[in-house]
Amino acid sequence: MVILRGENEQRKLSAYVAAAKDAVPTADEVRRFLRSTLPEHMVPASCWRLDQLPLLPSGKIDRKALSPGVGVPLEDGEELVLPRNEAEGKLADIWRELLGVEPVGIHQNFLNSGALLAGVADD
Repeated sequence: MVILRGENEQRKLSAYVAAAKDAVPTADEVRRFLRSTLPEHMVPASCWRLDQLPLLPSGKIDRKALSPGVGVPLEDGEELVLPRNEAEGKLADIWRELLGVEPVGIHQNFLNSGALLAGVADD
């Protein structure tokens, strides 16, 4: 399930994946799969794991229950390496402020972190 979150230039796509704890894909795997069939602007910036998708009494997915704090963020598939010097620390602080993401590692891809959908490019 993919949902558009935010307003105006801060809009970004968030994917919610219902998966068992022993079969959880990485965020990179989800994005790679989606890129094989979707244009880049439709690939979600963030990916979250849920045990199951919330349902309405009618059996349809309850989209309102899929808020930003719901679920566990999927790992990017890379080991998190924190900033090693002052310059990297300042860049990480800028990313945190602009994208509202935590934590920020030195090997993270700025575009995959949400910049593409958070105002750097139109979706």
